[in-house]
Amino acid sequence: MLGRLLAISTLAVAGMALAATVQGATPSLEFAFSELVTLGKEITPGATAYGKRNIVPITGGTFEGPNILGEVMPGGWDWQLQRADGCSDVKADYMIRTDDGAVINILNLGALCPSKPGASP
Repeated sequence: MLGRLLAISTLAVAGMALAATVQGATPSLEFAFSELVTLGKEITPGATAYGKRNIVPITGGTFEGPNILGEVMPGGWDWQLQRADGCSDVKADYMIRTDDGAVINILNLGALCPSKPGASP
């Protein structure tokens, strides 16, 4: 199960990816900020036609990077769907507020799949 411990995520942004691709240059990544997110007690609605659903409330936290810092606002959610193939679809949707008052909506989408036995992670 994707626990209810503190979640630490590091975000990076693609630097001029579209322009670089059009011009033939290789896109690059630049560190933006890291987050320390606090989570509430998980809610487990149970099995659905698509898999086992798990919902984790995002209750707060902080973030900081070279040119940005602030708080993770309470009220967001981390949605998890454990599929029959052993993978989990994940979606986190929440807001952060910078120290100068800007509110930014963060939406993370992805899939987590366990490594096959004997394979590198």
